[in-house]
Amino acid sequence: MPVWLTLVLIIVGAILTNYYVPKLNQDFEKEKIRSAYILNNLNDLNKETTNILNNIRKLNNNLENKKEKKKIILIIEEQITKLQWRVVEYDIIFGTKDINDQIKSYQIDLSRLTETIRSKKGINPKLVLCRTRNFVMSSHRILRKIARKVELNIEAIPVYKIPENAQCNAS
Repeated sequence: MPVWLTLVLIIVGAILTNYYVPKLNQDFEKEKIRSAYILNNLNDLNKETTNILNNIRKLNNNLENKKEKKKIILIIEEQITKLQWRVVEYDIIFGTKDINDQIKSYQIDLSRLTETIRSKKGINPKLVLCRTRNFVMSSHRILRKIARKVELNIEAIPVYKIPENAQCNAS
């Protein structure tokens, strides 16, 4: 190979290396930050959902204790508010029709759960259970969607066989 061709190829290689390597590294860093953000959100959503479920269990154990019941209801409402804001973030981040429909369903399930624990007629444990089941299913769908964004496969996580959008009657 002639010397002039070798020099031209070295110069072209140096130019391409100086241009593409930083761009490639920048793209890699963006993806790394995005994945870390999504994984943190996935973890937070899972923790917050678990906290709500634990507080619903506490609520069911304290149905007769009015003072404790009111305190637990306020905690659950605060947690639900945090989750509702979190899913608004997801709507903005992901913005696809598929996830938007699931976010809408999730927010409806959260609202229904809130209405059920705030009921003026008193708390109906069967209705709370049904609303909680619907909330758990919506949470599971949202968690799966978020996990897919960072190519995690959480399909294997067992979820109790609960009918999709089970109808909850106040009776």
